[in-house]
Amino acid sequence: MPLDIVIGRALACCVYPSASWRRLPATGRVLLVAAYVGAGYVTVLTLLFIA
Repeated sequence: MPLDIVIGRALACCVYPSASWRRLPATGRVLLVAAYVGAGYVTVLTLLFIA
């Protein structure tokens, strides 16, 4: 599978989490939660470095 399709599907899962939650298996749900936790961590860390 091409890299651009993988990236597009991952972004779609993050943009529409309720639809992807119903569609994804348990391992995909874990990755979705990990993506949100990681994005939140990076956002807070960036804000702390700026402030």
